[in-house]
Amino acid sequence: MAHLLLPMQGGRRGWSVNPAWGEDQPGRDPEPIWPSKGSAGGNFWTLESTSKAKGGGQESSGQAGKTPSGPGPGPQSLVRQTEVQTTPQTSNLFSSCSQAVPYRRNFLGGLHDGLLVIITGTPEQSVNRFTVNFETKEDIAFHFNPRFDEGAIIRNSCIQKKWGNEERELKDFPFIKGQTFKIKIKCTRRGFEVFMKDAPLLTFKHRVTNLKSVTKLGIGRGVLLSHVEVQNP
Repeated sequence: MAHLLLPMQGGRRGWSVNPAWGEDQPGRDPEPIWPSKGSAGGNFWTLESTSKAKGGGQESSGQAGKTPSGPGPGPQSLVRQTEVQTTPQTSNLFSSCSQAVPYRRNFLGGLHDGLLVIITGTPEQSVNRFTVNFETKEDIAFHFNPRFDEGAIIRNSCIQKKWGNEERELKDFPFIKGQTFKIKIKCTRRGFEVFMKDAPLLTFKHRVTNLKSVTKLGIGRGVLLSHVEVQNP
């Protein structure tokens, strides 16, 4: 009967008791070298127990029938490969709450088709406008600027320190001071599509066509920012 040796958590090498083996645990064989938590991009192997959790009466989250792709043998019903994200910027989902303004965030690798930014906030009673900018190192690719005193949402870009032509056509002005809003801004190959209450609000055609150069999100003062979420497809 082949035995499986499992690395202990935290990247430390050692034996781990497997409840599926009962008393037939591995003994005195020389300890092999296993991938640690800090190697190969943060991948390591973890034990998925199929027994009942103590006092819980529920099955654990382990899935049968999966074999690890890394080195070493392993019963299919006991082991799967788990990836650990070492930095939140590399994940497909970034979320932050109760953010101070001005707010700044970087997009690693720039924008791409399908990237979605969700912003939840409340316009302050004392201000007449706030801004959301998508920026390159030098330019503003998309300037989103609701103005309460004009009842308009100004859309523009600033390239080589020169503002372009404003776009302000809009059927209704959807923002109200003191009332919480949620907007979704989606980057597509054509441009920036803005949604509010899950309904299309406007589209701003790309003026900076090198989307990878757009690496920053900025949200200015005038809004109580409660939630920012960035999703990759």
